[in-house]
Amino acid sequence: MLSVSGRDWQETKIDDRKVEKYSQKYNLSNFTSKLLINNNFDEDEIYYLNQKPGIDYTYKNLKDFKLAATLIDEHIEQNKKILLFGDYDVDGGCSVALLAKYLKFKGADFNYYIPDRIKDGYGPNLTLMRKFSKEKINLIIFVDCGTNSFDEINFLNSNDIKSIIIDHHKIDNFKVNPSVFINPLKSSDYKNYNFFCSTNLVFFLLRFILFKNRENKKFNLTKYLIYAALGTICDVMPLRGLNRYLSIEAINSFNLNEDNAFSHILKFNKINRKLTIDDLGYFIGPVLNSGGRLGKSKLATKLLISEDKKEIEKISKELLYTNEKRKIIEERTLEKIEGNIGLNKNYIFHIEEHISEGILGIIAARLAEKYNKPVILATYSGNVIKGSARSVEEIDIGKILLNLKQKNILIKGGGHAMAGGFSLLKKNIKKVDEYLQKQIKINKNNNINKYLSKHSFSLLNNSLLIDLRKIAPFGSKNPYPILLFNKIKIIKTKIINKKHIFFVAKSGIKSCEGMAFNSVDSEIGNILLYYKREISIISELRESTYKNKSKLQLILKDIIN
Repeated sequence: MLSVSGRDWQETKIDDRKVEKYSQKYNLSNFTSKLLINNNFDEDEIYYLNQKPGIDYTYKNLKDFKLAATLIDEHIEQNKKILLFGDYDVDGGCSVALLAKYLKFKGADFNYYIPDRIKDGYGPNLTLMRKFSKEKINLIIFVDCGTNSFDEINFLNSNDIKSIIIDHHKIDNFKVNPSVFINPLKSSDYKNYNFFCSTNLVFFLLRFILFKNRENKKFNLTKYLIYAALGTICDVMPLRGLNRYLSIEAINSFNLNEDNAFSHILKFNKINRKLTIDDLGYFIGPVLNSGGRLGKSKLATKLLISEDKKEIEKISKELLYTNEKRKIIEERTLEKIEGNIGLNKNYIFHIEEHISEGILGIIAARLAEKYNKPVILATYSGNVIKGSARSVEEIDIGKILLNLKQKNILIKGGGHAMAGGFSLLKKNIKKVDEYLQKQIKINKNNNINKYLSKHSFSLLNNSLLIDLRKIAPFGSKNPYPILLFNKIKIIKTKIINKKHIFFVAKSGIKSCEGMAFNSVDSEIGNILLYYKREISIISELRESTYKNKSKLQLILKDIIN
């Protein structure tokens, strides 16, 4: 079924007998059963839809956690200098902030460093390690980076500087030899936790330390669980299993009325209701990330660590201004890039001169969502080309970039399944493209978009809203339901911020509000604004809350005319 935007939409095929079995076994509606089957929920996950899971303590048996705890305790007790070194994104900043909160509580001698994207690049480098050596640092804790920093760790070892790596990126060189190496991809010891971001790893390490030292009642770690949820959402980690449970706990325990690092960001976005997972991804995350994108990499971490109200307000205002500036640059750059990219391959690989490195990732993400294919964008940075990549389900872009680096086609390259970064020499551009053609296979299903099922607006009732809340939060590996609605008339529209369209759709006697993001001046937007006949729409179904009142909302994905 071809849409007005040229996409092929097909209904997901799910065995009706299996749906009926789930409905009877778990006392669920057919729609809810079908959604759970579609999102591959297992028996334990379904059981915990109606039960509160206990917090998982299996890390208490992890050798790496015991080693890290001992090393950190020793450096605190002996008043030795500790440096926290994190990536410039949300996951890195939240990881550093969590550790900093604990080290402050302990009265430790510590500092932190967030590298500048342009000046320092991603992760550790030898220039910085030499600098830290002169500053008489005794222990460096690398978070959300360091996994493949073989030369840098060897330098620290040779200068008797201890190191702990807490990271989740793909491992290039298993010979990297820090004092302690915590990475879910390292060994089978972590087999149940290979979907953790760095902040979650830090959270569980601190939980381990607090219980070991009997400090769990003195330091309220749960207060900062929202940091772990932020890292999970902004790094597009699967919202399944323990990630899902922790995110729910984080949202439920977050006090909107309490002064915290996010107060001014939430106030700016007029959020005076219960916080949602979407708020983390759409409002808080982009603001925190904006500093790292536009040359102010330390701002977000400083905000997350600070407990001074005036400082929090000052930094928040600067980050909010930076994010608005980022939006303007992003829109101009996206328009420029989209006019030049080729769409004839199973992926997008494009190099554009004279654009900001910091916004490559977010533009790649928007293009990947729009065209449903992996996107690799790059620009010239001095004598090399630097880039970011974003992927789609079932294409592990981090592994592809790491393989290119191992083949010496890239200078640097790696990441995780959904995102990565790289640098290369101009002479290797063709080799990269050839390798992408081999690895990102042509699959006839790649260009087929799936919707869960076909319905009328009679589906949209309070019972469905309650069922969706059970399965929430939605995100990576637990997507919102996408549905087809026939015989729809658009009875009201309003353009928002010159690019989005708010609409009211009606079917029979029932109506529902919706949003079509980035649709102005598109075929979809023109139909919404000017077409008066009945249409079929394909929409995500979400819960919307305004003034503490919740209702279902349509997020338009496409139109079948």
